Amino acid sequence: MATTSWAVPYVVFAGDGDEDEDEARPRPYLGLEITGPNGSPQKIMGLVDSGADRTGLPVGYAPLLGYDVGSMAAKEVEQVAATMTTYVPEEPVAGHVIGPEIEKISFQFVPVFFDGSLSAPALWGRTDFFRAFDVCFREMDQTFELIRC
Repeated sequence: MATTSWAVPYVVFAGDGDEDEDEARPRPYLGLEITGPNGSPQKIMGLVDSGADRTGLPVGYAPLLGYDVGSMAAKEVEQVAATMTTYVPEEPVAGHVIGPEIEKISFQFVPVFFDGSLSAPALWGRTDFFRAFDVCFREMDQTFELIRC
């Protein structure tokens, strides 16, 4: 089986929540096009996050993808500094990476939704995004590599 890889530069994302402009720094952000149960694709910027167990999306995306937050199961999850409520749908979404150099590789996953505005980044997590791609972070070069075997 052939291996294909793509190098992606780190970028500064304006919606990353940093209050202090001096704290804004390049991070491994990546755009995905996600299509939910309503069939309407949404382009969503997210942080490739090896510390996130699952992919998480700001709750504002739920209705845009065709989900009703009121009908989702609420689940308390432990974060580093606090507990937060997430909302888990039953139906999966389909996603693929946005980029002219990147082969369109689609994968399905069930995201969790967390409180946050549409300007907040999503988190691309280990149990779904990292199963579609191997990821190699290159901090010295401020790039990451997506690898598909």
